[in-house]
Amino acid sequence: MHAYILIFEANGVILDPNPASKYFSEAEKKLFDSHKIKIPISRVKKEWSKIVKASSLQSESIEQMHAKMFMELGLPQSMLEEYNRLDTESFKRYAPMEQNEKPILKKLKALDFYLAILTDTIHTKEAKQLMLDAAGLDGIFDNVFVPRDTGYQTPAKGAYQAVLDYYKAEPENAIFISHDLGKLKGARLAGLKTISYKGPHYGDYYADSFEELFDIIKGIERESRSKITIE
Repeated sequence: MHAYILIFEANGVILDPNPASKYFSEAEKKLFDSHKIKIPISRVKKEWSKIVKASSLQSESIEQMHAKMFMELGLPQSMLEEYNRLDTESFKRYAPMEQNEKPILKKLKALDFYLAILTDTIHTKEAKQLMLDAAGLDGIFDNVFVPRDTGYQTPAKGAYQAVLDYYKAEPENAIFISHDLGKLKGARLAGLKTISYKGPHYGDYYADSFEELFDIIKGIERESRSKITIE
């Protein structure tokens, strides 16, 4: 079979981050209130966004980035450990994007596809796995690729190539599924097939649900098998 690796973006495709974000925002406010911190949360979010954009996800840990934010805002270092704990606690709040997601992913594995996650998370691979576990998707994905391990962020070609190299595969043997235009463009430039999931109508295919996603991938799988038979 030619296309045998399915590479999924995490948040917005596999994982719904909204419950985790809601939990963290509420817990963050309670923490600040308990320490009588008067800095508006909007300013904290703005500073955090600036630090994330300026940071190297390949080398800086989220704890280092939190420490940098605390220093920039003049927040007491005594709060830092608790702040990091709230972030870790939020991992448990991740949910799947669709309720029927897990059985469909299992059906895709049954077609002999490798299933991988390629994400630009600020967290480690282990942290991302905890989020997948919380969403009930433990044991589904064969590997998770993050910038701290690959050395690249999408849409850089090196990010996609890291996955291909791991599986010793050619670009035409992989399908990238994302909802982000830039990441889809990067995957196409790297030679991968692409499926836009609930995102811009860009790429080789578009799916509005996991059922549609399965039908598209099943069609690609049939086409690949027919090509092998002809050859």
